[in-house]
Amino acid sequence: MEHNYQNQITSLPNRRMERVFMALSDETRRCILLLLENREHAVGEIVENFNLSQPTISRHLSVLREANLVKDERRGQRVIYSLNGHALKDTMRAFFGRFVQCSDELMEAPEGATEGEAQAEPKAWQMNGGAQGHRPASAVAFSQQR
Repeated sequence: MEHNYQNQITSLPNRRMERVFMALSDETRRCILLLLENREHAVGEIVENFNLSQPTISRHLSVLREANLVKDERRGQRVIYSLNGHALKDTMRAFFGRFVQCSDELMEAPEGATEGEAQAEPKAWQMNGGAQGHRPASAVAFSQQR
């Protein structure tokens, strides 16, 4: 029996997923998400962490907002951004859960985790077999700059 993968790819949820993957395709946007993982930041605070202009960072934030990966809130003159972790997690589970090799692993605790660690959400770089503490080089470099 032939499966129609094209229908899966063009559905509305998949178009949303496409926006997420497009947003994640840029290293600057991935670093912005890592920055927002710990706490919310005003645009100016985000700009201070990069060698990019405020309009360039604002364009990156706009792409992340359109993908529903960040939330923004106006507080007086400032716009405060925060990570929309639920949307990121839901999108990744929806996509990777389609693969037999990943579906069970997404629901299991990382190998060697204690009971308390098993209940905690794994970091993105720990999923799919990543060892604890082994972050991608760009994430390590970015976190060391903070």
